[in-house]
Amino acid sequence: MVCIDIVTSSFGMTKILTLAPSTIAINKSTIEIEVAETLSQTEEEYWRSTSMLQIIPFWPRNMQDGVMRVRYTHNRISSTAFVFNQKHRTLLRMDDEERPALQVEIIATDFDGFRIVFGDYTIGDSPVLLVNCLKHLPIALSQAEDVRTQVLRPLHYVYYTWIDPLKPQALVIACLDHNASIELNDVSFHGDTAELTDHQGHRVRVKRQPLDGFWIGFAWSTSNAALHVRINRVQIDNEHEFTLFPVVLNPIVSKAAGTDIPGKPFIELSMFKTTIARSNTTHINRIPIGRLLAADVEFSRSTRCDFKIELLRTKKRSIHNSESG
Repeated sequence: MVCIDIVTSSFGMTKILTLAPSTIAINKSTIEIEVAETLSQTEEEYWRSTSMLQIIPFWPRNMQDGVMRVRYTHNRISSTAFVFNQKHRTLLRMDDEERPALQVEIIATDFDGFRIVFGDYTIGDSPVLLVNCLKHLPIALSQAEDVRTQVLRPLHYVYYTWIDPLKPQALVIACLDHNASIELNDVSFHGDTAELTDHQGHRVRVKRQPLDGFWIGFAWSTSNAALHVRINRVQIDNEHEFTLFPVVLNPIVSKAAGTDIPGKPFIELSMFKTTIARSNTTHINRIPIGRLLAADVEFSRSTRCDFKIELLRTKKRSIHNSESG
């Protein structure tokens, strides 16, 4: 199968016809890999090598099933089979201590066919974070319809990915004599847009509206000066590598807002300074908004202003300069 792209040239009289493979493999990882279509036991797999940042055509024999595997070139460690004829994104388990997983994203369009993109794994890329908050009891977990079981010790956590991408994306959790099955939604990311899919096939698209991490504005004139500071995102991580809660503090969007607009800044400070000519008095109007409780700001060698940041309050203060005119 090939993809055909027809465009009109800049002169308007010529048609440009482009033929391209319907399926290509893109290696965005930092290691050389090999890809092969998963065929029946009677057919031999044909492995094709792709170096770092290389794009190669991929010609499948059985596009209807659309199943393939990937492996590392240097040690031949292979992943389980996964589909490449459906748009999705997943993390492939690789039985390698140095590189335990490999990302794969299938990009499908009506005009460009299928793009199979491989990338490196970084901590936090797994689809599920499991935390055992029980103090004394371990829990056993496994993927639905799979006999391989993992044990999560008390007060421990693990980044989990599916053992077999072709089986249902559901977890079977067991503790003592109790067990439960948890179905997890599929989430795929495309730039600033995320697509959520439940087990019944319903899809919802969510657009990301990020705020700048730090924003500052300053304006001045002969007698006036204004300062506006916003700290939109503050996150404190635990310095220990193995801990129950890796993130100690992070901001969230308020559910009471009832709007798609991102939440208010975590810390916001606004100050306005006016200096009266032929006088040693400086007026400072400040409208602090945020959660920082105390601060000390020095404006000059002998002019200091102590203030609190409080919610929805405006204060005025006159500061007399102690320097003689």
